[in-house]
Amino acid sequence: ADFEKHYIFELIDIENQARQPVVTAVALDRELRGLERLGADRPPMERSKGHDSSLQQPLHVRQFSGSESPCSRRRQFSGEMPQISAATQSLNSVTSSSSARRQSSSAELRQLANSLLPDNMASGRRRVLENLVLQVASLNSIANVRGRGRKDLTVDVLEAAARVFLHEGGSTRASAAGKLLASRILGDFVNLRNYFAEAADVMIRVDPQLSNNGDLVERLAAWEDSWELGSRFLLQPEILEALCGVAAKTAASQNQVPELKRFLEDQDAELFLILPRLVLLFGMEHG
Repeated sequence: ADFEKHYIFELIDIENQARQPVVTAVALDRELRGLERLGADRPPMERSKGHDSSLQQPLHVRQFSGSESPCSRRRQFSGEMPQISAATQSLNSVTSSSSARRQSSSAELRQLANSLLPDNMASGRRRVLENLVLQVASLNSIANVRGRGRKDLTVDVLEAAARVFLHEGGSTRASAAGKLLASRILGDFVNLRNYFAEAADVMIRVDPQLSNNGDLVERLAAWEDSWELGSRFLLQPEILEALCGVAAKTAASQNQVPELKRFLEDQDAELFLILPRLVLLFGMEHG
C-alpha cells in the first residue's frame, strides 16, 4: 500500500512538472491583473514581509518540495478536492473547443495597450507583461502543434500594435485598416490571458500533455498567426502605410465597381487576378 501511494504521488509530481509552463503563465497573468487593478507600478516580485505567497495558490498550482512526505501530500491534496470539484464544474469552458473563445472587449484591448506604453518601460507592470510574453513563447514552442511552434514571439509586435491601436491621429479608412490589424493582434493575446485566468482554479483539468489541450492550442495558434502578421506589417512603417493605403483604396473602389464587393465577400479565384492589378494601379497613381 505504501508503495502504491508513493507511486501515485510520484505520478502527480510528474504531471505537475509537465504543467509547469502553464502554471508559470497563470501566475504571471494573475500578477499582471493585480497590477492592472491597482494601477500600481511596484516591483513584480514584491511581497509583504513574512508572507508566503504560495499559500494563496491552490494545491495543484503549488509545487511540492522534496522534503514533503507522500502522506502529507495526500492530506493536502484530499483537502483541496472539494474546491477542485466545484471549480471544475463551474469552469468547464477551459477544456472546451472554440466555444470558450470570445470577442475581446475594447476595454481589455486598451488595458493591454496601456501596459505597453513607453512610459511604463521601467515599471513593474511592464516587466511582468514582458515575462508573460516570453513565457507564452516558450509555451507555444511546446504545445502549439497546429502552427509552427515558434519560440521567438517577442514583445515588440505587441508594442507596435499598441501604438497603432492607441493612435488618435485620424479616422480615415487607412487608419481604420491599421487599427483593425492592431486589434486582432492585441485581441489574440487577450484571449490567451483569458485562458490562463480561467485555468487558474482548475489546473487539475489541464492535460499534462499540453498539446492535447485543444482550446489552449487553438489560442496559441491564433496568437502565432497574428504575431507573424504584425511582424510582417507593423514593424515596418512603410509597409504598414502601403497596406493601409491599398485597403482604403480597395474599399473606395467598391463604390465605383459594385462587383468588387461581391468578389471580396466570396473570395472568388477571380479576386486574386484583380487585386494585383489594383495594387499596381494604386502604385502608379502615387508614382
